[in-house]
Amino acid sequence: MKKYLNKVLNISALGLMFAALGTVSYDAAAQYDDDAYYDSDYSSDYSDDYSDYSDSTYSDDADYSSDYSGGSDSDISDYFDNQSSGNSGNGNYVVKPRVVVKPIERFVPPYDSTRELVSYSGVVDVLDDEDFEVEVDTIYHRAKDWMKNEFGEKELKKLTTMDDINLNASEMEYKIRLKGSFPCEIKMNDFRTVESGDVEFFMEIRIREGRYRYSVNRLVYLAEPLAGEKERDRTYFEYLMKSDQNVRDNDNILLAADRKINGWLDGLKETCRKQPVYEEDEW
Repeated sequence: MKKYLNKVLNISALGLMFAALGTVSYDAAAQYDDDAYYDSDYSSDYSDDYSDYSDSTYSDDADYSSDYSGGSDSDISDYFDNQSSGNSGNGNYVVKPRVVVKPIERFVPPYDSTRELVSYSGVVDVLDDEDFEVEVDTIYHRAKDWMKNEFGEKELKKLTTMDDINLNASEMEYKIRLKGSFPCEIKMNDFRTVESGDVEFFMEIRIREGRYRYSVNRLVYLAEPLAGEKERDRTYFEYLMKSDQNVRDNDNILLAADRKINGWLDGLKETCRKQPVYEEDEW
């Protein structure tokens, strides 16, 4: 019986304790709901502080823009101009330099506007050591020697379409005509040259007393045949020079032919002017 009473008393004590805690919680909640917490003074002070924080001094667009960007739009563009011109400033920005694309400078080969033909032509005087005109026969034989060295004797026979005295000339004249082709050697850089197709040409040399006249024209580019095809595309140099399509490829072909032909003309000129070597008379 005693144990039972003690158990009841303990339960009663616990009940009183929980009741007291509930009262305390209610009083605390009542304090938060009290009008004194939301009094006008506190609300006024808080709103004044906020208004000071958001006043015109802070939110003014002009001042804000000036403080942030450091100036007007023109100042910003000036800054980036300075960056691109090499004035790196404080290094906070990385601005790529302006890229200027230069127009392609076309290669223009010698052009005969009258005949509308790409043509290498000219007259070369051939004089001896005493500035006398070299005889026509001598120039002719020297020119033939150059051709044999350049093309080979067998190949020269295939290329030659005429090699005889020109009876229609006003004075003694030899006329030599060649028609053939040479490999188109495109120069990729100073160390690499690539063969791509061939160049067809027509050459004429007319030899007179003390001079000769040369011409190289009727130039045609013969492209490599496509897979499964036998015919080669033929493109005249006049088209390559004037076309606005594949400009770089066209110029590479024109330049390759220009190097070859000028090499020919330099070799012919040197050979025709070369003086024979006389042996001293030892008697």
